[in-house]
Amino acid sequence: MKKARHTDGFFDTPDPVPLDKARGAGEQILARLRDAILHMQIPPGALIAEAAVGRRYAASRTPVREALSRLREDGLVITLASRGNFVTRMSEVRIREARFIREAIELAVVDHLCREGIADDFADRLIDTLKKQRDNVDDDAASVFHALDDQFHLELARATGFDRMVRLLGREKMVLDRLRVLSLADHAHRRKILDQHAGILEAILKRDGNTARALMEAHLNVILETLAQVRTRHGDYFE
Repeated sequence: MKKARHTDGFFDTPDPVPLDKARGAGEQILARLRDAILHMQIPPGALIAEAAVGRRYAASRTPVREALSRLREDGLVITLASRGNFVTRMSEVRIREARFIREAIELAVVDHLCREGIADDFADRLIDTLKKQRDNVDDDAASVFHALDDQFHLELARATGFDRMVRLLGREKMVLDRLRVLSLADHAHRRKILDQHAGILEAILKRDGNTARALMEAHLNVILETLAQVRTRHGDYFE
């Protein structure tokens, strides 16, 4: 195994981070650790010590272990005997697999919306999401743009009315999140994504299935371009 990475002070807070006492501690710790891992605040290969998690959230061992167990199920943490819990490194195989599954889902989404049409309320939400992306495309922090990127794709899926497909898409997108965080730091890359989103939505609203499908394929192929670039720059983040 490669050398464990430091967590860059994520767990070194002077005071515990408060949790909502009205909600389960395990679920809250899970959500915060998952978010920190997917946004690269805790980098691939980093050690996550149970004691450090407990200190950060002033939590007992039980909810901490519950959260780590769920992160293992998500494929974000691996536990090594006598060594501890480590953030999994990115896997090129898993990324390619997730992109393949995501393509199947998202092409089905655009085919359905072009054939059946899209309700006005979903169209309005998607137009608003694109406007917010334009407003944030050149911000130094990419986190808002990243969230809006997620929102755009999930709103398209929701517009089909098939809730299970929305959940499947969200699960496969999670495999790609760390790769996307690294790529969205580039303003030019964000502008390219925004232009592609605008073209996809325009084609769907015109019910132009061939164009929408071609644009979505090109959009998802960017993942493979990004994979090669990120792997070159950050090889230590990969298995």
